Amino acid sequence: MKDRKQASRQKQGRSHLRANDGMTLMIVPHSQKHVVKLHLNFRIINFALVLVAGLAFIAATSFVTITYFNNQKVLEEKQARGWLNKIWLFDEGQQKLEERVEFFKEKGEKVYSKIWTNNIENPGYEDRQKVTFSRYLKSSTRQLVLALDFLARREKAFRDLPLGWPIKGGFISSTYGSRTSSFGLFSEFHTGYDFAGGYRSPVYATADGVVIYSGGTEGGLGLHIKILHNHGFISVYGHCAELKVRKDQVVKRNQVIGLLGRTGNATGPHVHYEVKLQMNEERRNFELNLNPWPFVKEHI
Repeated sequence: MKDRKQASRQKQGRSHLRANDGMTLMIVPHSQKHVVKLHLNFRIINFALVLVAGLAFIAATSFVTITYFNNQKVLEEKQARGWLNKIWLFDEGQQKLEERVEFFKEKGEKVYSKIWTNNIENPGYEDRQKVTFSRYLKSSTRQLVLALDFLARREKAFRDLPLGWPIKGGFISSTYGSRTSSFGLFSEFHTGYDFAGGYRSPVYATADGVVIYSGGTEGGLGLHIKILHNHGFISVYGHCAELKVRKDQVVKRNQVIGLLGRTGNATGPHVHYEVKLQMNEERRNFELNLNPWPFVKEHI
């Protein structure tokens, strides 16, 4: 008898626990008829909440992942278009450069032909006896003037081009083209030459010109200088420790314009050197990067 009563109490206790292990929602219409009761177990509610939270987490993760890869795809396509544009500009710039070289060559040949043409009066020894001394002097002076004019033109053309190294001594630590970044994290396109040397050693202008920029911040090239030369050539000197020239200042070849340093994104003391060509195509101005090697190799 006692066992039956004890079993009955345990059964009632379990029923009571099951009744309390949940909640009941009652939907009462205005007519107060057909009251709807919804019995919800806490375990089912917890499972539903965990399931919803898991699905929400998966959805959010999927959205972030898809968005990231879409952004990466857009970025890569943008970079690809940028490089294609750079390649096109490089080809255009090389063509313009070749045209200018041919122009100077033709101009030099014309001047040369004027100096050494057979039409220039140049009497021989026997003929000189037949002409007056003043006439012979006039003929010789004319040749000398033409020769000096030719040399002056050659000297000016030489000074117009940014030739040679921007430092004395030192060595080339990086060249123009694709390379692993200075910090070894990814591949990049290096737009110039790096000349390593002693910290705070002089940096020199590679040609006569006018300073169009002198300044900078701690990012990128750091403290840097841009000089505009004749015929649209521009030389750039980056990562300087100190600047010695200001904007709009006229500079000469081999003039000290700054001190070699490591400002900006640099892992060691060096000067980042670029040669650009100022272009004007379809009413837009831009600067085209050139391979500095043809200019750097003229180490003077």
